[in-house]
Amino acid sequence: MAAKAGPPATIGVRELAANVHRRGDIHYRYEGVATAAEGIAAQRRAQRGRPESYLREVPVAATVQEHGIALTVRGRIDGLDRAAGVIEEFKTTRADIDGLHGHIGALHWAQLKLYGALAGMESDAPPNWRLKLTYLSPDDPAQRCLEEQAEAGDLAQWLRDAVAAYASQLARHARRVEARNATLRALKFPYPHFRAGQRRLAAAVFRAMRDAGQLLAEAPTGSGKSAATLFGALQAMGHGHLDRLVFATARTTGQRAATDALAACALGKSLAVVTVTAKRRICFNPEMPCDPALCQYAKGYYDRMPMARDELLAAGHVDRAAVEAAARRHVVCPFELSVDTAAWADVVVCDYNYVFDPVVRLMRLVGAPFKRAGLLVDEAHQLGERAREMLSVSLRATALQRARADAPPPLHKPLGAVGRALSQLRRDHAGGAVDAPKALLRAVERLVVAGADVDLERRSGLRDLLFECHRFARGGTWFTQEDYGYLLHVEAGEVEARMACLSPARHIAATLAGFHGAVRFSGTASPLALFQRLHGQAEAGHAMRSGGGIPPDALGVFVAADVSTHYRRRAETLPAVAHLIAAAARAAPGPYLAALPSFEYLEAVAGCLVDLAPGPIDVQQRGMSEAEKGDFIARLSSRGAARIGLVTLGGVFAESVDFGGGALKGVVVVGPGLAPRSPERDLIARRFGADGFDAAYRLPAMTRVVQAAGRAVRGPADRGVVVLVDPRFAQAGYRAYFPSHWRPITAPARDLGAAIGTFWRA
Repeated sequence: MAAKAGPPATIGVRELAANVHRRGDIHYRYEGVATAAEGIAAQRRAQRGRPESYLREVPVAATVQEHGIALTVRGRIDGLDRAAGVIEEFKTTRADIDGLHGHIGALHWAQLKLYGALAGMESDAPPNWRLKLTYLSPDDPAQRCLEEQAEAGDLAQWLRDAVAAYASQLARHARRVEARNATLRALKFPYPHFRAGQRRLAAAVFRAMRDAGQLLAEAPTGSGKSAATLFGALQAMGHGHLDRLVFATARTTGQRAATDALAACALGKSLAVVTVTAKRRICFNPEMPCDPALCQYAKGYYDRMPMARDELLAAGHVDRAAVEAAARRHVVCPFELSVDTAAWADVVVCDYNYVFDPVVRLMRLVGAPFKRAGLLVDEAHQLGERAREMLSVSLRATALQRARADAPPPLHKPLGAVGRALSQLRRDHAGGAVDAPKALLRAVERLVVAGADVDLERRSGLRDLLFECHRFARGGTWFTQEDYGYLLHVEAGEVEARMACLSPARHIAATLAGFHGAVRFSGTASPLALFQRLHGQAEAGHAMRSGGGIPPDALGVFVAADVSTHYRRRAETLPAVAHLIAAAARAAPGPYLAALPSFEYLEAVAGCLVDLAPGPIDVQQRGMSEAEKGDFIARLSSRGAARIGLVTLGGVFAESVDFGGGALKGVVVVGPGLAPRSPERDLIARRFGADGFDAAYRLPAMTRVVQAAGRAVRGPADRGVVVLVDPRFAQAGYRAYFPSHWRPITAPARDLGAAIGTFWRA
């Protein structure tokens, strides 16, 4: 008896071919060697002069039922001539064509045969087809054409076989999803009770995912926002409103919060969760390019990957250690394995890059079989700055100089051309905003072309430069006059040409719109309206504040408005700052954190504090190792021990880190840490008009201030103090960034110790 057809599914020809027919190696030389825009331009050039019967970009589709699944396969044929019986597929590349065809030609032919099968289903189709696979270069009018003859019946069987293989995978996935959703519908909140505000936040997340909405939520530190947002999203998935969930984080600490909250749900193997670790951190051979001749984990990757992937999916929760263990067992690249496993996982936990970066984002986060993917963006206060940096590209003279030492003779001329173009730009401009550097862009593009065939083994300087040049060239494809600007930075012997993103709002909005629903959440999202504008949601997005978290009497916030930390007055007020930090630390024994805007200021305060502090002083150093960072955190996580840690605002110890679950007695923030005036930030300010100073200077500074202050009290059972040192913290423009649960008290510096002592005695 034939199986009953399940719900219809749709897949593109390219995706079907890749799922069923991809075999062989990973090779850096043949991945992403031309942009889509370059491919379109080269294809149009190659198609000039074709006969009238030759049609371009012809849509084709057919539905085939296999394994109880009706699968619709869709595609767009590059070139179709029914009269001549010709189907043509174009591939644009800067790589060696013979090498590319040897590496991935079988996949190209598989795709072309699928197009032939779809075209052959039309009533006027010829019985035989001439299949043409044409390779083009974006920089050369020459082309290479390979041909095969194929009968329509054979092509139809090729399509049925491909659909059967993929439908079998879909059927297994559908059975797993059905069981998963039943488990999720029965899921209870993973903790004994909701904290104040958690139920409201979870309900808002559920509605956003159900209704394909956009939500920005501010939830205080200690309110359990990660657990609440995940619970709401998982409930939406269980009730059939979502196919999968993507949890994007700004730091690895955020990934741990997400995976801990998921582990608390105790779903076991019912939910496939994959954490994607950055390639540079998980690669087994980080000093080698992805070349099968050099790396055993790249050779034959696609032959062995499916078994490793299915093994991980069956395991349920997959962290970095599980990925590495499976990769070693099956001898496959751990990073690519995590990405290929994530393509079929229910929940993907990853860095912002893999969602928002136009060069490295994972395209398979949304698509078959996960058309309705929900997105959770943790630490959303960082999204604007991170996205702006992802969209900005730079080329530095020092990188060019390092590359010259590594470069083989074929690259000497194009490297010299880039150097001359950069030098000419330096001669023409003292620095600041410049027009689009067309000569430099042309030279960079030629260098990228020339570097496509160069062996990069043991040429780290050249490899870094070519990556920088690749991004610099790609940046031109997303440049607009309104949201970007070119600048020249000249300082201390360094010359840097930079395409700076002035506003990431359109890009963020477009990325969020690609998901079925998106929720951005943070403990620091005030003012909500400004963050909405920065994220491109000023018109369409919904924003809310969730209560709960820290009880009003658990946190004392004090402002010392009579001690200036302006740069020109720092030497004068240095003793007062040191006395303030010591007074706060003496008010109640325990570890304290003091956050300052720069290492220079930090070191100066440390020198004054030596004879005043009630206990040892730990000073953050530049370039600390992971072990040194761990020791630093451990020393400040000892409850009751009188100790002061001096750190930089916005650094690793002032954001997204937990000192012993609320061990800190307090945090002293010395100054708002406004960035120095710069041409780039001034351009950002002009881009945002009335909100310009806030967008360019005050928002990033105050976000770091509030994040540092958030280290003091981490949960509803904790108590602590925050001391803000500077007159600006008493001004309305700065207080607009204070979290809604703060109740600041302004006190003269001389009375601050007594005021803090009163708080502790209350």
